[in-house]
Amino acid sequence: MEVAVEAGNSERGRGCQLMKAYPWSEEEMDRLLNLMSARFDQSMDEAKLLKGRKMHIESKESEPDPSDLAVFAARKRWMDKWFKKCGPLEMLTEILSMPFTYIRAPNCAYPCNTLQIYSVEFAHISGGLNWPLDVFGTIAVRDSADHNLNIVYCRTRDTCQTLTELDQSLTLTGPSRAVVLDPKTHAVTLEVELKVKGTNESEDKYLSFLAEEMMLPPGFNYFGFNSKLSSLHFALENVVDSVEATIFIKVVEGSWPVGVYGRISATIYGSHTVDLLKFGSDNVPVGVDGDVELSRRVVSVEVDKVLELDVRYRDRERVHGDEVAYLLSFKAAKNGRSIANIDLCTCNLEVLVVWSVVSPVLHGTVSWL
Repeated sequence: MEVAVEAGNSERGRGCQLMKAYPWSEEEMDRLLNLMSARFDQSMDEAKLLKGRKMHIESKESEPDPSDLAVFAARKRWMDKWFKKCGPLEMLTEILSMPFTYIRAPNCAYPCNTLQIYSVEFAHISGGLNWPLDVFGTIAVRDSADHNLNIVYCRTRDTCQTLTELDQSLTLTGPSRAVVLDPKTHAVTLEVELKVKGTNESEDKYLSFLAEEMMLPPGFNYFGFNSKLSSLHFALENVVDSVEATIFIKVVEGSWPVGVYGRISATIYGSHTVDLLKFGSDNVPVGVDGDVELSRRVVSVEVDKVLELDVRYRDRERVHGDEVAYLLSFKAAKNGRSIANIDLCTCNLEVLVVWSVVSPVLHGTVSWL
């Protein structure tokens, strides 16, 4: 497995260097599994929000909102069909990423159609609301792998995101694993429960309340949903014959640079961009063990395509200076890993991409692990 590394700036670039992956070590695999397992230790905010979800028509609502009725009807259908097999409505997916990276995959796991979520943004607000808005709540998807909630966005009232008229996009934090599309219908279910923060909790208002099944044709798709006090737009892709890529970045030498800002993003060759991390001088995204805390780390890649990671930054004190950029190209694989190193000012970063096939079959992953 080979990786092409290209470095340069806005004026000139240096040539590509091919780097081969190193063999697995038990210590490294344990570290990566612990990092992904820690997602469940950090899901208390998600669980708190899910338990507090709106489950009935509030008494003060003389005429129920049609979107409320649609959501409750969808939840009832889910309970009738999946409760005995998949657990309670608010249960989070227990499938981690990297399921078949270093063990043999069963026949039910293969390069299949998966959902890539590029962005979610507000296109319109109503009800007398004005920017900026403090937004909190959850966005999740359910797929055929286990029909449980795979969190894409999660903010509590205390950790709300401030959206402005110039930037109305939500900072996504998921999915936690690849979202598989139903092999027959290419369907997934999208669930949204977002609020705008008021002066106190009694003044909080619902921005969006949805439970929608989407059937996505292959390729890029753009969906818009009107609900409550807003219109939400989703940029999505049905990635055909795809594998799951889980991305890790670690500071292996030096320390994270002070006074720089930039971003790290992922692109499937010829497609759209997934933002993995935006950083600034006051936002040092590095844990005590050197692991860079990416906002997102799981993307889908067609098995015969290339995953490109774009790392770019600029010194805050030299706003008009050259932007330094690295473009890392990783050939997709059904298992194993790809690795590369780059220099970011005062530190050396190890970029690790871990590959795995996934299963679109109900419990097709859990039963084999």
